[in-house]
Amino acid sequence: MHEPHWGLLIAIYLFCGGLSAGAMMLSTVACLFGRAERDAAIARLGALVSPLPVIAGTALLVVDLGRPFFFWKLFTAVAPLSPMWIGSWLLAIFSVLSLLYAYLHAPIAWQRWMPADLAGWRRRLAIAGLPLGAAVAVYTAILLGVLVARPLWNTPLLSLLFLVSALSSAAALLVLLLPDGEHLRLARADIALIACELVLIGALLLFGSTSNASTHEAIRVLAGQGFGGLFWLGVVLAGLLVPLGVELSLVRPAFASHGLAALAAVCVLAGGFLLRYVIVYAGQQSALL
Repeated sequence: MHEPHWGLLIAIYLFCGGLSAGAMMLSTVACLFGRAERDAAIARLGALVSPLPVIAGTALLVVDLGRPFFFWKLFTAVAPLSPMWIGSWLLAIFSVLSLLYAYLHAPIAWQRWMPADLAGWRRRLAIAGLPLGAAVAVYTAILLGVLVARPLWNTPLLSLLFLVSALSSAAALLVLLLPDGEHLRLARADIALIACELVLIGALLLFGSTSNASTHEAIRVLAGQGFGGLFWLGVVLAGLLVPLGVELSLVRPAFASHGLAALAAVCVLAGGFLLRYVIVYAGQQSALL
């Protein structure tokens, strides 16, 4: 077994990055394609939430580098083919754009200046923020895939899984923040996201189990000996199946309570973090054979 070099701070960073990216994507979809009177709260809250986790997560990543006061060298050491260099600029651009986008959705009491065409500028930033948010969510998996000696991390399925998980986690966070009566559409939409996560996890396990010896061993560490208990009980059961069952009950008006939606949301958030935790740690316990 290999001692992990990437620890808890990296798992938190990956979760925070995905949470911000998901919040940005949900907000921009509501802004671009939603109805103003119905989806304004989702657009506003998603915009206000989006900058906070990624800035906090990036700060943790800088601390984890060991020499945090030299983080600026990641930007000046021009390396267009380096995922770290590309990722540094991607996170920086996303953070700036998400702050501007959040400001345009800020309450009037916070505003010092606003453009005359406020709705137009919100839409312009939303158009830029939607693909940028998707890129950040996918990059959290690509960052792991840079290490080719870790077979668990070297599959495109992981990028798709992290993207869907980012959207689901962000939807769960907004469910907790939205007022009663406005949270149910997101809670019900999360049913489809959780179903996609379950399909992608099944595909990841199937691919690993039928692939080469290195990948097969990596899947054994993830889902069998090593992290199997945390993976099956924490990620799959508590983080996906339990909230899926709760959210399916919310489809019936008699069970459509904010308390049940909040319970499902907390489970989804915990499962989203545990997914990244087990992927980070289990990935470092396997190697090319």
